[in-house]
Amino acid sequence: MLDLHARMAPRVRELTAVVVARCASEVPFYREQPQDILDEEVSRSVAVVLGLMLRTLRKGDVLDLGDLTELIAWSARRAEERVPLEAALTAYLISAEVWWRALAETAEHAQLVEAGVDLLGRPPGLYRFDDVLVEYQLARPGAGIARLAAKLDPLNDHP
Repeated sequence: MLDLHARMAPRVRELTAVVVARCASEVPFYREQPQDILDEEVSRSVAVVLGLMLRTLRKGDVLDLGDLTELIAWSARRAEERVPLEAALTAYLISAEVWWRALAETAEHAQLVEAGVDLLGRPPGLYRFDDVLVEYQLARPGAGIARLAAKLDPLNDHP
């Protein structure tokens, strides 16, 4: 996943700007903030979160205890600054959505499948492609999941 890390690293600044812009337009708390707060403090917080996600690509693993501790510390500072919990959580979710969309645009198909296997906690090994493909497709919105759901609908009466 080092190749994917190398391709995503230069995008962190761009993605940070996208997240901050979305927060300012979609989250009432951030919409009320002065531009300098958005440009400095909010951008810095978003960059830290995206940096944690970037590190997972370099390490080829999920967030570890140190990463989670860092995220908790940033969240605690937001609480001390009286950032409403709903606003902070929404910003995290927007960050994750922007990150995964950018990752899907940047990665090659095989890299996305590999990332999916890693995130599912599967050990290294040989997997049937259709097993991994179904799990990959279930994690992605769009026409593919709708078609898959339609094919599985007749099974609803047979758990």
